[in-house]
Amino acid sequence: MRQVKNFLRTVHIMWYRQIKRFLRARSRVIGSIVQPIFWLIFFGFGFSGTFRMMSPGGMNRNLDYLPFLVPGVVMMSVFFGSFMSGISVIWDREFGFLKEVLVAPVSRNATILGRALGDSTTSVIRGLLILMLASALAPGINLSKIPVVLVSMVLVALSFTSLGIIIGSKMRSMEGFQLINTFLS
Repeated sequence: MRQVKNFLRTVHIMWYRQIKRFLRARSRVIGSIVQPIFWLIFFGFGFSGTFRMMSPGGMNRNLDYLPFLVPGVVMMSVFFGSFMSGISVIWDREFGFLKEVLVAPVSRNATILGRALGDSTTSVIRGLLILMLASALAPGINLSKIPVVLVSMVLVALSFTSLGIIIGSKMRSMEGFQLINTFLS
């Protein structure tokens, strides 16, 4: 029973550290939310007129491009935020924090799980904030599928956070990780 308690405590501490790290970097928080909103404003409103003119089958369906664009932008922001968590592993290695965590008398699985859950949580919260702001921009978005969207965001966040942590633990430089990120995206 004590081992389970220590495991969960370690997961919680690492989760809390990742959340705190994200919230302390205000420019990163603002940038990760503002950039997708700019994409939605510029491309969503910019291409809406073009898609209204090019309706399929020659029928005038009055298509709106913004509700079509929102899910992709939300999921891409969740993907990028999740995958980029691998850089924090490299960062922690360079500044010695990773060594301190690895020599601590706690389960390594718990530290990795806590880190993955923390970074996934920040990505999902970021995705939900972008979705709420996008729904204010485009009232035509169908919000009845929010539970499905939330499950999708959690699965994407956990998957790509885990992949980012695995790749980040094998890489020795941030530049190499950026190269892999560019290749995957």
